Amino acid sequence: MKGEDETFDSNYNSAHSYLVRIVTKVNEIDVTRHQHLEIKGEPNSVTIIWRDGEAIRERYFDENGDAYLDIDYNDHGNSKCHSVPHQHRWHHVKDGGLVRGPAEDIKKHD
Repeated sequence: MKGEDETFDSNYNSAHSYLVRIVTKVNEIDVTRHQHLEIKGEPNSVTIIWRDGEAIRERYFDENGDAYLDIDYNDHGNSKCHSVPHQHRWHHVKDGGLVRGPAEDIKKHD
């Protein structure tokens, strides 16, 4: 893993989603005990979520610290609706909150 002061380019995520922006910090947490994941984080960072030794999600935060993208590495038990991996975009709503959008296939960048 790179040092805290280094900048990761948009190829950081292993799914190669074209939606990933600049990442300046990587955080890792283990949610084996079903820990809640926040939708606010450090600006320009990604949090990798682990469960039982496997990466299950990468959550990306924008320059304001708002979640803007999740990349999921499982199908949530619903393989008919979710490819692996797949992504969910986060959207701002009128009350100022954030809502996670539907699953999308990942469009990869070159």
